[in-house]
Amino acid sequence: MPEHHRTALALLRAAYDDAVAINMLVLNSSGELAGSAFSLLRPMNDKFKRGSWFLLCGDEESALDFLKNDNAPKGNLAQQIEAHPPFDQFRIFSELYQNAFGFFHSFTHGGNQIANGYIASNGIGASYPESKIIQAIDHAQAVGITAVQVMVMLGGEYDSTTGNDILDQLGARFVPRPAGTHTD
Repeated sequence: MPEHHRTALALLRAAYDDAVAINMLVLNSSGELAGSAFSLLRPMNDKFKRGSWFLLCGDEESALDFLKNDNAPKGNLAQQIEAHPPFDQFRIFSELYQNAFGFFHSFTHGGNQIANGYIASNGIGASYPESKIIQAIDHAQAVGITAVQVMVMLGGEYDSTTGNDILDQLGARFVPRPAGTHTD
């Protein structure tokens, strides 16, 4: 497997792991660790974006330079990724790109989003509104499942039958069905 594909898989898997960690931090702590979970949102998005970039835009030289010298891809990665199918039709990276420099940046780097969440109650401690917690979990789950789908796309380049089977299984589990229908 080419190094840019291995790099893509590594970063996409790390993004998926961040999504799982966000859910675990929030759900297993009754929201007490929501601030810590929120601080993973931007790194999760960055790993997802870079992993997708290495798959769709990267080459051996860029992957080796990244792995050896930590030289990350340059420019607006969202635009570069969205020049390729399927993301030319589903422009999720543009939205992630916009969020990363505002909302997510503040959580990651100890900005006002974290501070306000810790001083919102009478004491000091995480006290984020349930709506913000749900929004973060929903976002993490969306990025996590999309990272899995991109990994499956890559796997499908090497074994199309397996890749298509996995995508069909994901679709069956995560695509809403009309009321009154079910699958085994």
